[in-house]
Amino acid sequence: MNSKVKVKTYKVYRLSFIDGSYYVGVTSDIGERIYYHETNSDRPVISKICKFGIKKMGVQILLDGTLDECLKLEAILITPDVVNNDKKCLNRIPGGSYGPFTSYANPMNSASSKQKMIESQDCKPVVIEGVEYYGVREAARKLGISRQLCVYRLTSKHFTEWNYKQLG
Repeated sequence: MNSKVKVKTYKVYRLSFIDGSYYVGVTSDIGERIYYHETNSDRPVISKICKFGIKKMGVQILLDGTLDECLKLEAILITPDVVNNDKKCLNRIPGGSYGPFTSYANPMNSASSKQKMIESQDCKPVVIEGVEYYGVREAARKLGISRQLCVYRLTSKHFTEWNYKQLG
């Protein structure tokens, strides 16, 4: 039997916008990462996507390689000097490590933490634009959005028709 071991590969990617601004990152799944940039509203990249549109965003793969190779290139490209002085750079921290803004460094991404969050979201009924759902998970599934986006909207002052149902 001939079995091949699949080695996880990573990419250094660059997102660029028509005003010259850019973001450099490392990922193992470019499609998932771009979706994350589109839907995570607390990042500088989302403001550029909203301003110019996703179709005006350039995506360039700079390197396919191991995680170490990709982190080394990111560190070369996104130095502390670049982060602090290049106004076109959208990165918040220097490259080369998993910083506080990445999901890799987040202890809440453990399997048990994720399960606890899912269970807590499922036991809180929500009302979205007049429709009641058993919880965030059901609402997100029926609306075709991520749970994270659903929670963001439920806690945002800009989505007044998205609320946790008051119990009692």
